[in-house]
Amino acid sequence: MMRPTRGLFVTMACLVLEAQSGELCYATGGHLPMLRRSGGTPDVEILYGDKGLPLGIEKDSMLVDRKIQLAPGDTLLLVTDGIVEALGPDRTVFTMEKLAEIFRQQGSGASQLVEDIFEVIGRISPVPPEDDLTVLAVAWTPQRTGVRE
Repeated sequence: MMRPTRGLFVTMACLVLEAQSGELCYATGGHLPMLRRSGGTPDVEILYGDKGLPLGIEKDSMLVDRKIQLAPGDTLLLVTDGIVEALGPDRTVFTMEKLAEIFRQQGSGASQLVEDIFEVIGRISPVPPEDDLTVLAVAWTPQRTGVRE
C-alpha cells in the first residue's frame, strides 16, 4: 500500500569536514543554522546555510554549499527543531539564544555538551517531547600525519 507523499518534506544539513585541514563544506535545506564555538573561547557564532527550502517542497531543489575554515579546538553544534521547540511546563520555548548560552557556558568536550543540553531540556520540559530531539556536536583537532616521534 502506498502512502500519499503530497505535503511531506524533510529538512537537511550536509557537512563534509576535511579532517587534516579543518575545511568544512556544508549545505542546508530548511534546517536550523549550526552554532560554532571558537577554540576554548566562549565566542559562539551562528552559521546560516543558504536558506534553501526543505527537501520535498519543490520538485528540483537547488542547494548552495558554503565553505569555512575551522581553527584548532573549534566545536560545531547542530540540532533539530525539536530541541529549540521543547516546551517547559510554563509554555516557554527553548530558543536558539538559550542554546547558544548553554554552548557559551559549557567548557568540556562535544559529548559533554550533548549531555548538558539534554539535562537542561529535562529540567525545563518534564513532559514528553512533541518532536524528535537530536543533537550533534563535533570538535575539531588537527590531525598530524607523517610525523614520527
